Amino acid sequence: MSPTGLGMGANSGTAQAKVGSGSGLQGIAPDGRDAGDSQPTPAYQPKPTYPAFARRLGHEGRVVIRIQVLSSGAVAAASIERSSGYAVLDEAALATIKRWRFRPAQRAGQPVDATLNVPITFKLQEQG
Repeated sequence: MSPTGLGMGANSGTAQAKVGSGSGLQGIAPDGRDAGDSQPTPAYQPKPTYPAFARRLGHEGRVVIRIQVLSSGAVAAASIERSSGYAVLDEAALATIKRWRFRPAQRAGQPVDATLNVPITFKLQEQG
């Protein structure tokens, strides 16, 4: 996902999300998967919004969200695995992830539920 510049004025912020590891899928092939096995991949991935309040106060951080993706591709559950240290950033990340949709994980060519971690980074950037 590409960064999104949000906000006006001297400080703008970006929020980035990247699907991480942790699905728990086990395989026997050298790459760790059987033929026909795969991790869930984002199909609809709206960009996180950098909260204006956090931007004004200079809050930055990385939130790791643990999600359960159903065999339908919907997010069944999402929780904060590791906090950014700022509740406002954590909640913005959590709200965004709940709207994501995935191509489901596959095991032996069949869609299955999976769990994975998604890091979202909120970073302020000076504009010149």
